[in-house]
Amino acid sequence: MKTELIKKAKNHLRQNKLSSWLIYNYKGSNPFFEKIIGKKIDGLTRPIWFVIKVDQEPLIITHKLDSNFVREEGLIIEEYTDRKSMMNLLKEKLPTGSKVAMEYSPNGLIPRTSFVDAGTIDMCKNELGLNIISSANIIQDIAGKWTEKQLESHLIAGEKLKEILEETFDFIGSNIHWKLTEFDIAEFIRGKFDRYELETDHGPVVAVNQNSSLPHYEPKEETSSIITRNSWLLIDLWAKTKTENSVYSDITWVAQLGDTIPDENQKIFEIVKNTRDLSFNFIKDNFKNNKLVKGFEVDQFARQHISDSGYGEFFIHRLGHSIGTDVHSVSVNLDSFETVDERNITEGIGFSIEPGIYLDNFGVRSEINVFINDQNPEITTPIQNEIITINTKSPRKNN
Repeated sequence: MKTELIKKAKNHLRQNKLSSWLIYNYKGSNPFFEKIIGKKIDGLTRPIWFVIKVDQEPLIITHKLDSNFVREEGLIIEEYTDRKSMMNLLKEKLPTGSKVAMEYSPNGLIPRTSFVDAGTIDMCKNELGLNIISSANIIQDIAGKWTEKQLESHLIAGEKLKEILEETFDFIGSNIHWKLTEFDIAEFIRGKFDRYELETDHGPVVAVNQNSSLPHYEPKEETSSIITRNSWLLIDLWAKTKTENSVYSDITWVAQLGDTIPDENQKIFEIVKNTRDLSFNFIKDNFKNNKLVKGFEVDQFARQHISDSGYGEFFIHRLGHSIGTDVHSVSVNLDSFETVDERNITEGIGFSIEPGIYLDNFGVRSEINVFINDQNPEITTPIQNEIITINTKSPRKNN
């Protein structure tokens, strides 16, 4: 059992005047159940409930058939045998009218923290008489904040990603005559991850010309495009160090092969870059003035700037996502577009800022990571301020 997480959860409940955090899990449906327990528990076949209250020891309500799977965790266990006994236990532990947090998002606004089915929420509201609210803020508070060691791992990963990018651009320029494909370069980057002792869950994005208009394009060996002289190139790569509980770094840069950057590409890059920087300054100014800023507000700010520049319809994703031990983590996203994330940007969390404009023939995205350190937003990854130009006139090397 993760006693430190439970202690943090109790503090959150106390500070926000909540009765309980009720973690419902059915056959692995809720990842936060295992996160609190501290390990994966196989064999569960019936609904199981983890009750955390401010002034009591945490307890598990489980079916008698499943109790042996959790008994070794040293938790207080209450067993039920049928629906009636389960409901009686829940009513006993959670009095009618209690304000209870669950992995539920009203109107589905924050899918990343929504794991309880609608029928179970109905039961808790209608049959138990509970006042159900989202646990999204608890999750951000206890599972989304980085430790100093995690911040260090993130910074190390970011520096290594920058080195890999530089080596990748050099490799492309020196080997352009070999008709390298996007997939070849993705494989090159994955090989560098191993050499630099980094790991990732998938990716990277390596996209030329019109493929860079697809934000989540990932090249396949059979269909990837050849990188040619005068190509436009977008690379999005993310990874973390191979250490326990390390945190991802995630950056996106763009480059032009050859000496000449098309005017339109330069124009779009400047808009995207300025939006990125203005969005960071918007967050920083709010913190400087002791104003709370919500994730959706930053997205709205950035989206307005791109719209005012005439390209609003081509900004087709949220401004940024939470970063943690997963590249898309559990804290606040900068989003008013795909969802509406009303959580506050708070101390100790990290996230990306990555505006993009995607036209028919090319796309531009520029991505930085930000960490809120002692109430001070800090950029934690290398920053691209100019389009990289890749020299394709290097003499061919003889073996």
